Amino acid sequence: MRAAGKCADEGTRAVLARADQLLGFPEVAKAVAALVDGDLLWLCDGGHTSEEGLLVEGKRDVTIAGGAALLIGHGPAPALEVRGGERILLRGLRLGLETYGDEPVDTLRLAGVRGVAVEGCSVESNVGTALSLVDVVAAEIRGSRLVGSRLGASAEKSEVTFSGSRFAGNAENLGGELAGLKSGALGEGNRISRARKASFGARGRRAPKLAPEDRVDLAAAFPKDRTLPVITWKDGKRYAVLHTELMPEKLPTHPSCEVDEDSLSFVCSEPIPLKGAPPDGLKPGDWAGLTAITKTGPCALVVGAPVSLETSGCESSMTLALPISGCEDYAPLVTGGAPPAELRWAPKVEVVGDLGPKGLPTALRPWIVQELQETLVDLEVLEAMEPMTKGNSGIAELGVELAKERWQTRMAGFQIELSQCDSWVPTFVENVMIAGEEPPRKVKVPGDVATAWIGALDFKGRLVAFVTRGETDTGLVARQSGGSFRSLRDLQHWAENEECFAGSGPLSFGELCGP
Repeated sequence: MRAAGKCADEGTRAVLARADQLLGFPEVAKAVAALVDGDLLWLCDGGHTSEEGLLVEGKRDVTIAGGAALLIGHGPAPALEVRGGERILLRGLRLGLETYGDEPVDTLRLAGVRGVAVEGCSVESNVGTALSLVDVVAAEIRGSRLVGSRLGASAEKSEVTFSGSRFAGNAENLGGELAGLKSGALGEGNRISRARKASFGARGRRAPKLAPEDRVDLAAAFPKDRTLPVITWKDGKRYAVLHTELMPEKLPTHPSCEVDEDSLSFVCSEPIPLKGAPPDGLKPGDWAGLTAITKTGPCALVVGAPVSLETSGCESSMTLALPISGCEDYAPLVTGGAPPAELRWAPKVEVVGDLGPKGLPTALRPWIVQELQETLVDLEVLEAMEPMTKGNSGIAELGVELAKERWQTRMAGFQIELSQCDSWVPTFVENVMIAGEEPPRKVKVPGDVATAWIGALDFKGRLVAFVTRGETDTGLVARQSGGSFRSLRDLQHWAENEECFAGSGPLSFGELCGP
């Protein structure tokens, strides 16, 4: 198509095809404002935003189309409204609305139009109706998707037929004059999935209850003041962290350190033995007996004298830590308590890729195809957008196989730039467990656990806790006897300013406009 070819011109985001002319525009809104009867408006591949809403009013014989283009509205007005006019064709558009208020807003609104076709489009609204028709004559909705909205489609005083279209993931699928209609009454080949419940909270339910014999007192096994996170330093050795200090006032004076006093930065190649009293009243002698949880059970560590480690990243920092050795393959937190002999460390098994055609793991393709059915895009569109999402898409599966349970977390996400500092970042997370011969059970866990867990603690074949790992914190999230989860320990293992990192895990993408 000639209009799509014009998109290759630098700075062109939308193209108007008018007779023998091709007119390029840097913004979709400017192209819409320039529309005249008979025009074709082509949205170039990639993300676009509609802050004030786009309005096409009183036009005839107009086509608005796109290939791998995405238009997201943010304002109190519809992302796209067609008001009045005749013979309007909308083809291949992907329209979304993301607002932060509770007032319902339509994403695609057709009002007072005579003769309109919506063909091969995908539409969603986080707060209102995906497709709204008011006083419309002879509307045809063909091969389109109305997904992820409070209300999929509604009609008032309108003549509308649907064919080959899909309703999925909406709190309610049909409203207004369409309410109560079944797929056959709408036309041929439509698919209406079961409507969601009104709640848009995290999917899943509690894990099964733990039997008395499967319970363990993790608070006693990992005492609040006797549990330390573990890091591996630049020398390849492991250390239990006692204290972290960001941008310390006193610069190190050890021979292994190179210090720039002007910028207050430094680099040290060796651990520095502690001199004088430790900070905050710490008594390193109290940590002489530390235990690690390995794949085969608790293991007594060999603990050395405290040292200071240079742990600078974006900002300079020092860490007071204890050298530890003598155990292998253990959880990255150690305890001065007395964990039970049956406690085991189960590290995650991970499959990681991206959503491009070359990086998507074959085993995860069926799951992501299913998840995308309730969004504006499908896998083919993501593949077409790969140059725009390269480095900003991820998909992963984390799993642990225990004697009596199998746990699995799948997650995927991608980031598409809409404007200079605005992006569309849908994510999908599913937590599943299988106990014995039971079918998979979707389990609800805290959001930060789902994207940050790196392993589990196993007691007699049951998962009793997740171990999480962020950029700066190590966490222990315990499974309660009733099947819910709560944070038991949150331990700092690194000191760094928030603006120095985008987050951890495969769904952490860089900020478009960072500080």
